Amino acid sequence: MFDKSDRLNACFFEEPLADTIDGDTKATPVASGGQTTWNMDITLNSRLVTKFNSSKEYIVATILHEVIHAYLLAIKVNPLIDHNEMGLFYIDKMASGIKDVFPTISSDDAKALAWGGVHESYAWKQLVINSPTAAQKILDTNKKYRTSALGTKCN
Repeated sequence: MFDKSDRLNACFFEEPLADTIDGDTKATPVASGGQTTWNMDITLNSRLVTKFNSSKEYIVATILHEVIHAYLLAIKVNPLIDHNEMGLFYIDKMASGIKDVFPTISSDDAKALAWGGVHESYAWKQLVINSPTAAQKILDTNKKYRTSALGTKCN
């Protein structure tokens, strides 16, 4: 995924965001010496831990989602279509990353977590049309990890 020579600096912050927002990414390009470095400020919703008791797996999935936002901004993907890019090209990569961090998580659960926040994409809409039962299972699985009904609770 990161096979280009893009320069990214990611800084992570935690603060309360709206209940429906798990994270937010802002990008600032800084040009120097003919190269552009992207400073990415990634904010995670502190309520994932304090209000929703989200699982560690859910939080890692959120971090991966936001890092991919940062990467897509750096390679100049239009922010209006970045979730489409994620849905079409990054779900399996995100699921693989989740499994790297949590080797015992099932492939289905890792993939469900990877779909988190990508529900307005074209790929998601196609999944809902072609396999509504599978799409509902993904939503249910995400909700369970968001509330720690599944996964590893944060201490």
